[in-house]
Amino acid sequence: MGDLASRVIQHLGAKSEVNKEVSGLTESLSKIILLIFGALILIYRPFKRVADIAIAGFEGKVMQIDFRYTTLQFENNIILIPNSTLFTNAVKISKLTL
Repeated sequence: MGDLASRVIQHLGAKSEVNKEVSGLTESLSKIILLIFGALILIYRPFKRVADIAIAGFEGKVMQIDFRYTTLQFENNIILIPNSTLFTNAVKISKLTL
């Protein structure tokens, strides 16, 4: 009976290691996807710097666009919007500068 218990414990330990590896892989893929979102925004440029936009309850003037975030300024506040949010929510562009 002790041998069976040891094998069960070893099997559960192996599954735990697999779960850790899958979790790490999922986290890495999430980071890669966020970078892809950032690259797509930089390539397609749905709005430009100094455009006034509103998204997910925030609004402001676009100050910077990079791979991870789009930075907005509203009054004396700086707002960092994750680029993934730009892909999953409607964006209202109030003022375009061409």
